[in-house]
Amino acid sequence: MPASTAIPHRPSFLNPHLPLRDNQQIWPQLAPITRALLSTDGSFTLMLQSLSSEDIKPSVLRHQQVRAAGNGLDGCFEEGELLLQRAVLLKTAQSGRNLVYADSSIAVERLPAGMQEALLDGSQPIGLLLRTSRLETYRELIDWGVCADGQADDVKRHLAPQELLYRRYRIDAGGQALMHVCEYFCASLFAQGER
Repeated sequence: MPASTAIPHRPSFLNPHLPLRDNQQIWPQLAPITRALLSTDGSFTLMLQSLSSEDIKPSVLRHQQVRAAGNGLDGCFEEGELLLQRAVLLKTAQSGRNLVYADSSIAVERLPAGMQEALLDGSQPIGLLLRTSRLETYRELIDWGVCADGQADDVKRHLAPQELLYRRYRIDAGGQALMHVCEYFCASLFAQGER
């Protein structure tokens, strides 16, 4: 069967100097923990807790309700649908180290009522809220890669000024999208512990 000739969507923050699917060339150069962070379809927060040996707490940078426009965000949401847009830093609770910048759009009205209230409160990471609610979900990794120099500058202000990786995924439940998430972290995150 011939390979697909369709060109995948290139987010604006991807390095324009690399061929789009150079992810396959980047992958072997990454340390095992970095590959695990990029590819996990489980709770990112629990993985960060395990790797840092600290509780993880979100520091909310943006928390606003908006209406979905068009079919952006990989076609996850209906036009006009109520979304909660959140930008948070996932930090270690004791040392205060910024680990991950997470940007999410959440279809609030698709969530159970108790979870809606907790999300609107904004004090807990999404992954832990999903776990606590025992809502059965499926995570689909949409894209990952290296952020281009001069791109994602707002994100870089909050993280160490080193090579920045991202991963984009959606969280579905009951056959419909609940959330669209993009997480950013330094390629050297936890590097001192990697072998």
